[in-house]
Amino acid sequence: MSLNVDYNIYNYKPVVNTQVSHQGNSKSEKNQNNKDIESQNLIKKNKSSKVSIFYINDVHGQIPRMEQLTSAAMAHDLYVKSNNIDGLKLASGDIMLGKNEAVNKTALSFLQLIGTNGYGLGNHEFDAGATQLHNRIKNSDLKILGMNLNHPKNSSKLKDKLVRSSIEEINGNKYGIIGVQPSSLSQRVQSNKQLEGITVDNIPKTIQEIQDEVNILKEKGINKIILLSHSGYEVDKAIAKYVDGLDVILGGHSHDLIEGIKEGENLFYSKSNEPIIITQAGRDGKNFGVLDLEFDENGKIIKAKNDVKNTNDYPRNIITTCIANKYFNDVPEIIGNLTYAEKCPQNQLIAENPYASFIADGMRIQLNADIALINSGNLRGTIPIGQISNRDVSSIVPFKNKMTLAYVTQEDLVEALKFFGKSLKHIDSKPGLLQVSGIRYKLSEDGDLKKLEFIDKNGKKEKIDIENPNKNKKYLVAMDDYVSSANECPKCIKKLNTKETIKVFDYDKDKLAIDYIKSFKNKPFEIKCDGRIKIDD
Repeated sequence: MSLNVDYNIYNYKPVVNTQVSHQGNSKSEKNQNNKDIESQNLIKKNKSSKVSIFYINDVHGQIPRMEQLTSAAMAHDLYVKSNNIDGLKLASGDIMLGKNEAVNKTALSFLQLIGTNGYGLGNHEFDAGATQLHNRIKNSDLKILGMNLNHPKNSSKLKDKLVRSSIEEINGNKYGIIGVQPSSLSQRVQSNKQLEGITVDNIPKTIQEIQDEVNILKEKGINKIILLSHSGYEVDKAIAKYVDGLDVILGGHSHDLIEGIKEGENLFYSKSNEPIIITQAGRDGKNFGVLDLEFDENGKIIKAKNDVKNTNDYPRNIITTCIANKYFNDVPEIIGNLTYAEKCPQNQLIAENPYASFIADGMRIQLNADIALINSGNLRGTIPIGQISNRDVSSIVPFKNKMTLAYVTQEDLVEALKFFGKSLKHIDSKPGLLQVSGIRYKLSEDGDLKKLEFIDKNGKKEKIDIENPNKNKKYLVAMDDYVSSANECPKCIKKLNTKETIKVFDYDKDKLAIDYIKSFKNKPFEIKCDGRIKIDD
C-alpha cells in the first residue's frame, strides 16, 4: 500500500511518494476467495473516501483577512462540490483576539458563515476572560472543542459549551475531531484572573488524554481522526510520535507556515505504521490551507496533498463586511490610498516590521514626541493595498491599550534595547524587539546592542554612547501603557503613574496612525522598512 502525495485527481504537482508495503495472499488464493464471495453475493465494494479540508489558524481578529477568507471558503465549497468529495472547514484557535467585542463577534460570525465544522480554542479567545468568552459563544451552534481544560467546580459556565471531541458525518463517511489548548495558557494571557480558575493539563497528560479520546472514537467505529491543536509545532511533533490512531494534526500557536508534505517535517508514522500529517498556516490570516486526503476502507491515508494558499489572492466578501458593520455599528471611513507595502518578515518579533515603523512614526509625529516605542507582539497583521479604511488600520492594533507620554533617560533607553535585543537568542523569540521611531539601532546576531543613534525632528543624528549612556539626558517618548508599565521588562522604562509621566490618553496607537494618514490629504503613500533596526549577519 502506498501513501501517494501526488493527488492526481486534483491536477496537483507531486511532492513526495512514500511506500508502505504489506504482505497478502497469493494471486490464486485471492481469485478463489473472490469467486466464493461472488457466489454468495457478498462481494465488498471499495470504501475509500476522499475529503478536502479547508483549515485556518491564528487569524488574530484580522477583519480584512476574514473578508478575504470568506471568499476563499466559498471557492472551496465549489471545489468540493465539483469534485464530488467530502468537505470540512476547521479552525485551530486564535481566530479571535483582544478585548474588542465587535472584533470577536465578527470573528465568531465569520466562522459560522463559512460553515466551520470544528473550532478549537486558542489562548487569545480568553483575552477578555472566560465569562466573556462564554457570553460570546453561548448561543453559537458551532462545535467548539476544548479537551484538556480543567474547570473549577460549579463556577465555569464555559464547560457546558465545550466538547472534548465531535463526529462529522459527510456522505456516509465519519470523521472524528478533537481539540486541545496550549498547556502554557496561563502564561499567554495578560492576567491569570482572565481564566477564572480554569487550568490546562501539562503536555504529557494532554498527550495521554488525546490517546484516550482517540481510543473512544475508534470504539465507536471512527477511523479517520483529526486533531485541532493550538499547542505549537514542536508539541504537535511529540503528539504525532506518541499518539496512535491520529491521522491529521491541524496546528497553530507557533505561527509556522508548513507548506507541502515532507517526510520527517510534517509527515510521520504512528506506532501502527500509519501516516500522520501535521499542518499549520502561519499567522494573521495571511494564508490558509487546503489538505486533500484519500483514506482506504480502514481509515488509513493513502493519498495526500497539502496546498497552502495566499489569502491576498481572494477578494473581500461583502457579507463579512456587513457583519462587521453591524457589530461596529458604523461604516468604515476611507482615509487613504496605500500604493505599496513591503512584505513583513517571517518572524516579526526579531526584525524591523514596516507596519510598526509606519505606526511608530505616526505616534511620534502626532504626539510631538522625540521617540516612539512599540513592543513587537502588539501589532498583528497587515493592511491591504489600495483604498484603506480606519477599520483596516485598527485591525492591526487589536489590544487597545492607552497611549502615554513620558520622559525616558538615555540610560533607561539603552537598557530597554539591550533587554529586548536578547529575544534574538530565545527559542520562541519572546518578547521581541522594540519597534521604534526617532532612533536607529544595530544588534549583533546574538542580540547585543552595537550602535544607537537619536534622530531629532530636523533629521539631525546624535550618537548615543551605549557603554556610558547619560543618566540625566531625557527624551519625551510616546508608547502605550503596556510598554510604559514595563510588563515585559521590569527593570526598564517603568514610567506609568510616576513623576516622569506627562499624560495618559484614552485611545491607542491606531487613532494616531489614522490621523497620521489623514494628514496626507489623500496623497498616495507607501509602507516600507528604512533600516532603523539592523541585525549583523
